Amino acid sequence: MDVLRSLQRAGAHVHVVLGAEAEAFIPALTFQTLAGEVVWPAQDCYGIMAGGHFQSLAALMETIDAMVIVPANPALLAKAAMACADEALIRAMLLHTGPTVMAYPGQARPYQHRLVQRQLAVLRDAGIVLWDEAMRQTEDAVDELGWVMSPSEVVAVVARQLPPPAEAAPGETS
Repeated sequence: MDVLRSLQRAGAHVHVVLGAEAEAFIPALTFQTLAGEVVWPAQDCYGIMAGGHFQSLAALMETIDAMVIVPANPALLAKAAMACADEALIRAMLLHTGPTVMAYPGQARPYQHRLVQRQLAVLRDAGIVLWDEAMRQTEDAVDELGWVMSPSEVVAVVARQLPPPAEAAPGETS
């Protein structure tokens, strides 16, 4: 939620597509309230009914400048690396043609495992931007639940992936 708010403060219009595990931590209604947009549940891989009209996930992804997936847990990283589009978030990533950033607490023990490192290499080779900076919340933090990422740093990584805004030609206004 902090990343969503930080993106909005930076001027981004945010659409939320939930991963399969996201609602276990934060209800979709919370994201919908914060984003002011319909939230795409994980099981709706092709589209949703909103306001009596079908909205396709493919059409939504055509309008997206950049995609950020946070936090990207090991299961999500593996699904993405294998293009296993059994949920809306991974399908959205495969439909998206612009920059994609996946943020995760890389220092947490699960991310150090050789199998996860192999999946990260696949994602890097595919052009996915991986951001793995996080701070330990407690001295005994081992798994990803004990780490926190800086929302402003995640937003900065996303911003670096976007082209600079076009300047208006002399005599033009925007």
